[in-house]
Amino acid sequence: MQKLVKHYLDQLQVRGKELSRLVKLHEQTILNDILPQLREKLDEQTKIDYRLLDEEIPFEPYLKVVKASAVPLDKDEVSEAESRGNIIEGYDRSVYPAYVFDSAQEKLLADSLEKDKTVTSWVRLRNGQLPIKYIYGNYNPDFIVERKDANYLVEVKDKSKLDKKDPEVIEKAKQAEEWCKIASGATKKKWIYKLLPHTAVSRINSFDAIISSAYKIEAA
Repeated sequence: MQKLVKHYLDQLQVRGKELSRLVKLHEQTILNDILPQLREKLDEQTKIDYRLLDEEIPFEPYLKVVKASAVPLDKDEVSEAESRGNIIEGYDRSVYPAYVFDSAQEKLLADSLEKDKTVTSWVRLRNGQLPIKYIYGNYNPDFIVERKDANYLVEVKDKSKLDKKDPEVIEKAKQAEEWCKIASGATKKKWIYKLLPHTAVSRINSFDAIISSAYKIEAA
């Protein structure tokens, strides 16, 4: 894989700071070019096994980059345009009282979870807090939702990627479902994975109504 990446970057015919600048400027385009090639090199039959560890997931303070002028905003008083990239506070059922959301849909889901009386607690996971191994690296789900009947891993994804059956999204989802099977057996409480199109999320809908639109993962 290193040879493939090196060969790709060599085609740019630039070096040093100029190479770094181009990579940062066109990061997504480069990834879109390289990832399909990497997938071809990987063994698609790779089997990932999960091991049970006697460890707890730490919910510690963490850093999030915001504008220097940012001030905490009340969750009930922010517009949809303000939902992304601002410090939003006022959550009582969550592990953390405030969040910086990456999308308006994440904030809408958080609001719905906060209001839903069937939800015991919830958390918007920070990156790396619950990494799930898949063939191309680590997958980090968006939310954990705790209810009396089960615990849920929830991911909100752009509907266009689901309609196109994006291979990376589907592979992540399959490994998350496998992780949930192992976690269910280990904790004696059911874990369920839900992959949601962003169009399904609304603050006025219940959690059950939202997950009723979850994408169905086809068995391998």
